[in-house]
Amino acid sequence: TMGYSASIRSSLYPMFDLRLGAGSTGRANSFEGDDSMKLYWSPEVTSEVTCRIDKIDLHITAIYKYTGKTTRIQALGNGELAEGYMDAYHNMDITVLKTFMQKRLSVNTGIHNLFDVTNVTSSGTTGGVHSGSGGDVPVAWGRTFFLKLSFSIFKNEEDSKNK
Repeated sequence: TMGYSASIRSSLYPMFDLRLGAGSTGRANSFEGDDSMKLYWSPEVTSEVTCRIDKIDLHITAIYKYTGKTTRIQALGNGELAEGYMDAYHNMDITVLKTFMQKRLSVNTGIHNLFDVTNVTSSGTTGGVHSGSGGDVPVAWGRTFFLKLSFSIFKNEEDSKNK
């Protein structure tokens, strides 16, 4: 594989942090006996927005990712290889972080895979020699909720210096 990506980060003082990124990944697939290594490119777009409410030590973050159509090499029933495709899909995570007790206790909760993407449609020649078929390709296990509690026994020295 080979690829490239670019991103830009910005703060909209005092509340928002933004990050936007784009890139593409090229995957080399070679058919048996084929010396050329053709790259199949798939685009990706990412964004992240964090809203900071410092007065109450609360951060809300949304992370979005678009994964473009991806070429896949598939084995046919007779042992030959053929090109197929996996459709594009979207994903989003939401996280809320709240701190207490001078940032010694933190509660982090949220949702991974907000859109509940589990399988993505795959098309191409996965059937027999004269029949094409498609199917689904698993990409994630679905929407997940989480809760994380953290407590720091030792006071952060950086915080002590700033007060």
